[in-house]
Amino acid sequence: ALVVVGDNKGSVGIGVGRARQVPDAIRKGADRARRNMKQVPLTGTTIPHEITVRYSAAKV
Repeated sequence: ALVVVGDNKGSVGIGVGRARQVPDAIRKGADRARRNMKQVPLTGTTIPHEITVRYSAAKV
């Protein structure tokens, strides 16, 4: 099971858990995700990133 956890303050963790039973796999994945927390830059509650969009002849 792939599990992603966060604390709503800019930290996010990703973990993978494997087991014969789904609940055990989720628990293992969540434990690994909590141990693998990384800081993500936030602007308010948004993750800032660049984006390019084309609509007809316009490019923004």
